[in-house]
Amino acid sequence: MDRSEINRRYRENHPDIIKRSNKKWNPINNPIINKNQIRFKDKKIYLGFNPKTGVCSLCRYQGKTHMHHIKYHPEDPLKDTIELCISCHNTQRRLQSKLGRPVQIKGE
Repeated sequence: MDRSEINRRYRENHPDIIKRSNKKWNPINNPIINKNQIRFKDKKIYLGFNPKTGVCSLCRYQGKTHMHHIKYHPEDPLKDTIELCISCHNTQRRLQSKLGRPVQIKGE
C-alpha cells in the first residue's frame, strides 16, 4: 500500500478531522487573507470595501493583482495607487529602485 492510498483512506475514515484541520485555509475563516485590506508602509490597513477590481491597469491582465503606491499619502492611503498584476508590479518596483524616484505611468 503506497502513501497516497493511506492518505485517501484516512480522509475517507476521518472527514470530521479533515474538515476541522482545513478550516484555517478557508478564506472566510482566515484573518490573514482579507480582501478589504491593503499594505501601506509595512502596515496593514483595513478598509470597509475591496479596492481591487482584479484587472491590471497597464496590461489589462485579469487575475491576482497588487495595489502599487506611486506616492505615499499618510492622510489617504489609496491616493496615487494603481492596481497592477504581479509582473507589472515587479517591473515598476525595479524601475523605481533603479531611478530612485517614482515612475510616471501612462494615462495619469
